[in-house]
Amino acid sequence: MRASALSDAGRPAQAVKAASMARTIARHAGDTSTAAHATVTLAELAADSFQDPGTALTLTMSAQTMAKGSHVAVLAAVIEANVRAGLGDAPDTVRGIVDQAERLQVGAAKGPIGYQLDGVHPGYVAAFAGAALATAGDADQATPRLDMAADMFDPVHANGAMSAVRIYQARTALGQRQFDEAEALTTQALAISAGRPASWLSAGIMSLADNARQAGVDWSTLRTQAQEWAPVI
Repeated sequence: MRASALSDAGRPAQAVKAASMARTIARHAGDTSTAAHATVTLAELAADSFQDPGTALTLTMSAQTMAKGSHVAVLAAVIEANVRAGLGDAPDTVRGIVDQAERLQVGAAKGPIGYQLDGVHPGYVAAFAGAALATAGDADQATPRLDMAADMFDPVHANGAMSAVRIYQARTALGQRQFDEAEALTTQALAISAGRPASWLSAGIMSLADNARQAGVDWSTLRTQAQEWAPVI
């Protein structure tokens, strides 16, 4: 949990140390589930903070092996789908991994909204699955999953999750060249989490703004707002 908080605060190197320590302690204690969860956190850091998809994939596969069909394996699978989508794997490949995660979810432990070690809320699975499919360019499969995730969260009690969903929806709209819709969704993401700056969210907004600029659309004001809003280290 400390590693996740450090990652949100834009401190990836410290987050890696915390997650690595958690994994080591959990292994010594025989707590395979927590060791797998720490491995998933390391995979996310490798993919998002250090731009190292190869290491991220290795870690997600290791976590799935350790977790053996539990809720942690579900998380690892949807992260694998996102990494492979980012690498440009075929939409059918990404869809196959998403389908696997969703099948595992049926029998996995369900958790409440928020960061949990012993379960996963279905909304997070829908959101991460939708994000992977959006990145893979499969809007028809991404949209219903993201809509489902949006229905499961609210901006008051789950502002971080709701902001993430809006970012993923904006990515989908941008891929379909629905620029006004994409900008509105990105603006909502920033507004929802105005009181809770997170490094991953500000980076996501700036990335969307850069993609919009490449498509000939000016989101410079939104990009500046996200940059100024990012956690100060």
